[in-house]
Amino acid sequence: MKSLNTHFPAIFILIVFALIMAGCGAGTPQATFYTLSTIQDGDAMEQPISDYPDVAIGIGPVKFPDNLDRPSIVTRIDNNRLKIDELHRWGGSLEKKFKAVLVENVAYLLQTDQVVARPWERYFKPDIRITIDVHRFSGDLGKQATLRATWMIFTSGAKVPLVIKTSNIIERSEDESYGGLVAAQSRSVAVLCAEIAQAVDQVLKNQ
Repeated sequence: MKSLNTHFPAIFILIVFALIMAGCGAGTPQATFYTLSTIQDGDAMEQPISDYPDVAIGIGPVKFPDNLDRPSIVTRIDNNRLKIDELHRWGGSLEKKFKAVLVENVAYLLQTDQVVARPWERYFKPDIRITIDVHRFSGDLGKQATLRATWMIFTSGAKVPLVIKTSNIIERSEDESYGGLVAAQSRSVAVLCAEIAQAVDQVLKNQ
């Protein structure tokens, strides 16, 4: 009995501490994680433009805004202010996912499995190379997603682009949630890829 009485205060303190920590944890909001979707996985309406199974396409370099180099989703309050929400986050690197979606979308639109993002292996020799400079990729929660990017198309070995274009894309959000905003951002990437794929199609037809 003496041993039990000796340890009882310590056990009691541990139990109380555990209950306090459990109570604190129960009131802590949990972060929600999001990812961009491809044309085939999301709700974009774009369809294959042509069929180029033998054409190799290289995408890159792709330049991304520095203010998006963070796990939290960034939205715009106005032209000069941004909001960073720590409870709504990307499930991984937004830049890497953006590039991966570009590859999948362009491959789907042009029906080729030979689409690779930089850096690629030495043995890969692209017939078409696409560079992209993303100026803005953000949104206004409950309103719209905006994607503005300048892109260029080069043929194999060329140093001068055949096509230079700046795309300004706005996709309306279907609701006021972060999920609705991310879906709109995914659709904006799909539209960008469709514009690029249409230009590539014209380049290949004119060769």
